[in-house]
Amino acid sequence: MKLRLNLFLVIILLLTLLFRLYLAFSQQYFDSDQAYFNSRIIEHIISEKTPLSYDALSYGGRELIYPQLFHYLLALFSFIPHFTKILPEIFITSLSLIAYFIAKKLTKDPLAALITALLVSFSPALIHNTLNQVSIYTLAIPVFYLMLFYLMDMKSGTRLYVFIALSFILPLLHPIAFLFAFSALFYLILSFSESLEVEKLTKESILFSFFLAFLIGFIVFKKAFLLYGINIIWQNIPPQLLAEHFITPNILNSLYLIGLIPLILGSLGIFYGYFKQKDKNIILLTSTILPIIMLLLLKMIDLSTGLLFFSVSLTLISSIWISRIIKHITLTKAHKLKNYFIILGILVILFIIIIPSFFSTTEIITPFEISNLDYISLNSPAGTTILAPLSQGNIITYFTGRKNIADSNFILSPNTEQRLHDIKTAYTTISESKALEIFHKYHVTYIFLSKEAQRVYNIRRPAYLENEKCFIQRKSTVYEIRC
Repeated sequence: MKLRLNLFLVIILLLTLLFRLYLAFSQQYFDSDQAYFNSRIIEHIISEKTPLSYDALSYGGRELIYPQLFHYLLALFSFIPHFTKILPEIFITSLSLIAYFIAKKLTKDPLAALITALLVSFSPALIHNTLNQVSIYTLAIPVFYLMLFYLMDMKSGTRLYVFIALSFILPLLHPIAFLFAFSALFYLILSFSESLEVEKLTKESILFSFFLAFLIGFIVFKKAFLLYGINIIWQNIPPQLLAEHFITPNILNSLYLIGLIPLILGSLGIFYGYFKQKDKNIILLTSTILPIIMLLLLKMIDLSTGLLFFSVSLTLISSIWISRIIKHITLTKAHKLKNYFIILGILVILFIIIIPSFFSTTEIITPFEISNLDYISLNSPAGTTILAPLSQGNIITYFTGRKNIADSNFILSPNTEQRLHDIKTAYTTISESKALEIFHKYHVTYIFLSKEAQRVYNIRRPAYLENEKCFIQRKSTVYEIRC
């Protein structure tokens, strides 16, 4: 029986990996603008053997502070063909294995753990944020939950050493190390409020990881901390975009990304584990959910990241109720039909979660538009600046090797609010003189009129482009400014 369950676990891992690789390779290009920013850092590390500390193309040239351990790890495997497609999918697939061990620790039920691993593997929020993207989350999320797993049963020796190593790694990967630090501290507070004894080694490990996250975070983001203070939480995001990044969750959209099954079973699992069992491990996982809810309501974490961690944690907690359902079937007259119920449950999961996952990917730019950008790359000198929507700023710099006016990396970026206003004005104004004033201000040579620009600014074609002496159409989406 144990051998059969292990075989099913391997099948789930392979199914998850093949599913993700199939969708990733079914598209020629990545599904996010940020993927191209990360790709540029990786390529810089491969060629220069140093981190990218000054980005000459972003915002026309600016200092860059960004944890780059993830990029170094990928650069080490650059000898593998399509390594930026393959490795992130392998990294995030490891979360399914971690989910299995966490669920098994919670329930002592391998079958419930297998179903939970399947649910985590095809979480719409996880797929939406990580599939076909060179995303740091593909490694940071598994490290985050692996650290939680070790906290569930902290022992001296190997477990402690691995936890200490991960405590150094997570802050060097991504600022979600702060979320782990607060979640672990929240766990101590909840345990104390419920009069539950937490082992001394666990307390010391939590406090160690808490202060280490802040120490490394301050070292990496020291200049930003000194410049913005507490406002670094909002990452220097321009006011006109704050509502978009820190939006109050939409119920229907949130329900889709979290999934109906994890939401229902996870809520029941929290109630049963927290109020009935007083299980410390359930309280630990709940401690990752409550801070996220508070941070979302206070608009201190972006909606996409909040729902991602909320979804994974809730799915893990749902294993409690999944185990109870399996045990209930076993104890009833329907126990002879147990296997059929399990098969039916898996089919429901396939229908409700996996099938919608095929539609979770988005196309940020078309291959035709990228071919248009090749013209700029081949026919313009280095240092040329291109007008493009903020959401395609990193794409522009990656495919052309030319400067953008603005992109989505706001920390230490100059005049972000004014630049976003100028980009919008340049696309939407009917005044040729006003547009030229902006183009001369940023030394813009080319205008990129993509589908994304048309969608974001609700335009078809700026009126001033009718002046063919001043604005020459070089490609379908590329205009050169000659005056």
